Amino acid sequence: MARRANSGLKAGQIIIGLIVLAGLIGGGWFFLNHGSDPHATTPTLDVTEYLERSASLEGNTYKFNGVVQGQLKRDKDMGRLLHVSTKNDDGSFGDPVGVQLPAALDTQNIQKGQEFVFVIEVTSKGMLLVTDLRKI
Repeated sequence: MARRANSGLKAGQIIIGLIVLAGLIGGGWFFLNHGSDPHATTPTLDVTEYLERSASLEGNTYKFNGVVQGQLKRDKDMGRLLHVSTKNDDGSFGDPVGVQLPAALDTQNIQKGQEFVFVIEVTSKGMLLVTDLRKI
């Protein structure tokens, strides 16, 4: 009597398929939650250089991690002036700086102690003007 060929899936093929599927799902989750940083090429602000020679940085765009220490002033037309402590790569706090959050970007609830990635432009008067911020 002739044997019939087994045309079904083998256990090994099912396991390999599940591993590939899990890899695709895990990779998709990673890229959605840790996706590309739109400011990956933006240089980090050297706060010491800014405090010593802000005029030499005029017109440039930088980013830095900072923790909000308080609000110095709020104006409905101008936005907010925030007191921010910069955060170093090792987790320690650096020098405090003042940043102006324009009214157009003043849509988030910003409270003392919250950490943000600030993307700033150094204005002609040496002020740090926030162009984008993202809560960490």
